[in-house]
Formats: sequence, structure tokens, C-alpha cells
Amino acid sequence: MAEKPAPELEGGEGRAAEEERKSELVESLFTSHDSLYRAIALPCYSPAPVRHTESRVRVRYKETDQMGIAHHSNYIVWFEIGRTDLCRAAGFPYTEIEARGRILVVTEVTCRYRVPYRYDDEVVIRTSVAEAASRRMKFAYELRDAGGENVHATGTSSHVWVDVATRRPIVGDDDVMRAFAEWSA
Repeated sequence: MAEKPAPELEGGEGRAAEEERKSELVESLFTSHDSLYRAIALPCYSPAPVRHTESRVRVRYKETDQMGIAHHSNYIVWFEIGRTDLCRAAGFPYTEIEARGRILVVTEVTCRYRVPYRYDDEVVIRTSVAEAASRRMKFAYELRDAGGENVHATGTSSHVWVDVATRRPIVGDDDVMRAFAEWSA
């Protein structure tokens, strides 16, 4: 024999009330989980500071869509600005790396969008070396607001060292690799 639904759940009002209760339950679970995480995990976890460069650009009008939000493709360009500035800060502007017969070819880019930028927002680009292996490099990026408090996006770019003349993978230049090692996480 089929059970009859509780009278308070019959009709639209009952369903709406049930949905609201479910929503409140889910919200309370996330809130309590977040509080528990902050109380237990965060005080115990303190990663070593990562050496990074900091570059700044402003969102130009041409980089926005009709809603005034920066188009997602610009984030990759901002990553490149950060990477170029890190090379310069490490003592090897990209032109010097090329003069040594090597280039860094992009093999993968990731970007996690969190908060959109809008026209004229200042973008703070923090760039560090996530990995410096003999034949490949991985850079890490954080895009923050002008005050450096809010993270708008995070990402990485992976690269392989390539000989300028032959276009074949090679080992990175020793001097350049030592310079990048100082910027590694």
C-alpha cells in the first residue's frame, strides 16, 4: 500500500517549504564545514613563502565585453606579462635567453577564474617558478586586485626548452636554470 504524503507537503506551498528546508540544511553544512576547516586546518598549515615577481596592468576598454567584464583570453596575456617580468627579474630577459639559442615553447596553460575583472580595474600579477626541470619549466600565476587581497584567478603554464635553430627539445641553459631555481617554490 502506497504511503500518503504528509499534509504539510501536499501542494505547491509544501514543496516550496521542503525545498527551503533542504537549502538551509545544505547551507548550514557548508558553513559548519568551512568553520571547522578554518578552525582546525588553517592554523596548522603555513606554507613556506614563495618568491615571486609582481607586475601591474589595468584592464583596458578593448579587453572587456559588453558587460564591462574582462574577456577570459586576457588572463593568458597577463600570465605572459608576469612570466616575461620574472625572466627579467631573474637576470635573463627573454631576448637574452633567445640569444643563448633557446626558447621556451608553451605546452599547456591552465586558468581557474574566480572573480571577474572589470574595465579599469588594476590587475596584480604574481608569478613564480613552480617547477624547473632540465628540459621543462612550469610557472605559477595569481591574479589579484590592486590591494593584493582578493584572488581573481590562478593558473600555470608549462613549457619545454627548444633549440632556436633545430626546433628540437633540449636541456635548459645552466646559467638560466640556476637563476630560475632562485624563484622556485
